[in-house]
Amino acid sequence: MSRGALRAAMEPFSIAAFRSVWLGALSGNSGRFAVILVAGWEAFRQGHHSAIWPSLVSMLILLPTALFGLVSGGLADRLNRATQAAAGQAMAAVATLGAAACIFTHVASLATTLVAAALVGVSSSVQGPAWQALIPNLVGKERMVNAALSTRIAQQGSELVGPAIGTVVLTTAGPGWTFVACSLFYAVGMVLLARIRRQVRPGPRAPGTMLHEVRAGVAYLKATSPLGLLFVWVTLHCCLTMATFGILPTIATVNFGGVGGGL
Repeated sequence: MSRGALRAAMEPFSIAAFRSVWLGALSGNSGRFAVILVAGWEAFRQGHHSAIWPSLVSMLILLPTALFGLVSGGLADRLNRATQAAAGQAMAAVATLGAAACIFTHVASLATTLVAAALVGVSSSVQGPAWQALIPNLVGKERMVNAALSTRIAQQGSELVGPAIGTVVLTTAGPGWTFVACSLFYAVGMVLLARIRRQVRPGPRAPGTMLHEVRAGVAYLKATSPLGLLFVWVTLHCCLTMATFGILPTIATVNFGGVGGGL
């Protein structure tokens, strides 16, 4: 990469608000993947070492974004997007802190683990479209491509950061403290996004009700074949590849002598 190309790629980071969004995305998504790790282990242990429960954890965390993404996008057109994104992070922080409290007070069960995973999934569907919609107004059209690529780095990097830190905490301190670490990830993301709420201008609001916007979005996907096909392809890809999380506890137990919960 030439020096000029590198300078252009780094231009979005000259904007303080974009740095907050980028770091908030990295922290919040790290929390989500750490939750997939620890909740999957806990569900595996509580569900009598059946791989179906870690798979269900992954589904509960990831599916709400596909189901409610268009609705959350409609909300983002009506609310302050930074506030909405921060609220989603706060919801996940409370859910994971509640899961930790259940473990520390010895009332945790398969049901509480699955509920916590579902709440994290709903929180992701609330905050994801909002923080992504923040970026164009923060960086402008000329930096949009580089900003979008940079946020993908944050999202993909979180798949390494979250599980890496989560694994260390899980194997040394146990699942309760791992859920606390997840809550801290989300709390950091919440603070970073909330701090820029006064710098965010509302986006252009489409005419009609939110339901009308959702229907228009679905109609646009159907009418625009490349986008519709891409949507279906990504959905199928995630459904198949994320299923691997469900068998990881079984692999660790059978091949490496691990136990659900890490301890």
